[in-house]
Amino acid sequence: MVALIGIDCATQPNKVGLALGELDGGLVRIKACRTASPKERPETIVAAWLQESGRALLALDAPLGWPVALQQALAGHQAGEAMAASAHALFRRQTDDDIHTRFRKRPLEVGANFISRTAVAALELLQKLRNSTGTAIPLAWSPMDVNPIAAIEVYPAATRLAHRSPGKG
Repeated sequence: MVALIGIDCATQPNKVGLALGELDGGLVRIKACRTASPKERPETIVAAWLQESGRALLALDAPLGWPVALQQALAGHQAGEAMAASAHALFRRQTDDDIHTRFRKRPLEVGANFISRTAVAALELLQKLRNSTGTAIPLAWSPMDVNPIAAIEVYPAATRLAHRSPGKG
C-alpha cells in the first residue's frame, strides 16, 4: 500500500491544504483532510504522515520546475539586454502546453507573480521534508518510482478531465 499525500501549496501555512489517502490498487481511501497553520506547519504534518507509512507519493499542486528556455536565458543574461527567447518560451513549460493541447485547460504560467511564489514555497516545503525525514524525495517519472518516497506535480483540473470526472462540486 502507498500513502498518497495531496498538498494544495500556498505561500502561507494557514492556506496550505493537506489530504492523506491510502492508494490500494486503483482506489484511494481518504484518511484525513486538513489545513496547516503557523503553529502546525505543513512540513510537520506531512513528516508525521510520512513516518507512519512505508511508501508515499507526495502530490503537490504547484509547479516544481521552470521553463528550460528561462533557465538557459537567465544564466548569461545581463540587465538591459534583450532576452534570448520569446516570452512564450520563457514563461510556459512544455508541460503547460501539453496540458492545454490534451485538455484545453491552461495552467497558470510559472513565471506569473503569485504562482511563482507558490512554486518557490512548494520547493522549500520539499526541502524541509527531505531535511526532517533524512530521506531523498526525488520526482517520480513513472508509477514505479515511489521507493520509498517520491513527489509529483499535479494540476487537479487536468486530473479531473483525464478521469472524466464531473465539474466542480
